[in-house]
Parts: sequence; structure tokens; C-alpha cells
Amino acid sequence: MAILKKYFPLIIFLLFACILIGTIIFYAPSWSLVDDFTMLENAKFVWLGGNFLGNLWQLILGGTKWGIFRPVFFIWTVLVCHIFRNTPLLIYVGMAIFNLITLLLWGFILHRTWLNEDKNIFRDIFLYPLTFFIFTPFLNIFMYISMQQKFIIFFSAVAIYFFYKGYVKERKIYFVFSVLAILLSTLNHAEGIFLNLALLLLTVVLF
Repeated sequence: MAILKKYFPLIIFLLFACILIGTIIFYAPSWSLVDDFTMLENAKFVWLGGNFLGNLWQLILGGTKWGIFRPVFFIWTVLVCHIFRNTPLLIYVGMAIFNLITLLLWGFILHRTWLNEDKNIFRDIFLYPLTFFIFTPFLNIFMYISMQQKFIIFFSAVAIYFFYKGYVKERKIYFVFSVLAILLSTLNHAEGIFLNLALLLLTVVLF
């Protein structure tokens, strides 16, 4: 009974992951959302247009008409949509696995930074991150390829982890890695700028 209690968070996380991935495999989604299909067409334009780098730069600049410069997102979509153009199910499953790994990364960060004597590594890493799904829109990053926020969530975790390491270890190289993660987050979507503001406020508090 004690063993079951100890590993209960892990069991819940694995059960959730199996249900989520199993549902994706069962429904076998294709290029469903209009933005997903547009991404596929963009990838065809870049790869088949005869000038790969020129077409890619044209695509990136075209995105600025919305007032957003997001080269990381376009580079990712062009590569992934080309590789998986005939097997969209694989990209959906791969995306779900990537997002689940991101959740575990957030759980790991929580475990390392939580200033509480009552620490439980299984609860912290496997159970707490599932509370992200309290916010209904969070599920969208699992359902649609074109959702850009998944990279913000991932790079935010990486940035915060290295920022924490730099503060604890007092080594500047970790802050460099943190800044790089922030930069990648911002170049994926403008919403990443909020990560800059959050860590800036944290810097004022800590230093």
C-alpha cells in the first residue's frame, strides 16, 4: 500500500499520457485546423520553390505583417511539415510526447526550487504539472500543430531552470543560457516577451 501511495502520481501521469496519446492515435488527425494546413502549404513553398533560403526568409518576413517576428516558429514548421507531410499522425503523437516532456521539466523545476521540507519528487514532477490543464486553452497545444505557445512553455522552463542554477551556483554561464532560452522564446512568438519581464522582476527581487 505504501508503494502504491508513493508511485501514485507517476501512475496518474502515465495513465493520462496513455489516454491522451491513445485518443490521438484513435482519431488519427490529419491536417485539420486551417492554420495547420496553411503551414503545410508554406513548407511546400519553401522546399519546392527553387530557392530554399530565399523562400524561407520571404515566409519569415511575411509573418511580420501581423507585427510579429517569429523565425523560430517558421523554421520549425517548415522542417517538421516537410518531414511528416505524408504522415501527420506521427507529428501529432510526437508533439504530444514533446509537451508531456515539457510538463515533466516544469515538475522538475518545481521540485528543485520549492522551499518546503515536505518534498515529494513523484508528486512534484508527475502530479503538479497536470494542474496546467485546469486552464482549458492549455489542451490546445496538444491538439493543434500550429499552436505556437508550446515553445514558449518549453523555453520558459529552460530559461527559469538556468536562471535558478546561475543564482544558486553563482556562475554567469547559466545566465547566458537563460538569456538564450528567453531569446528563442521571444523569436517564436511575441508572447515570450512576458518571460523577459518575469525574470527581470525576479532579478530585482533576488539581487
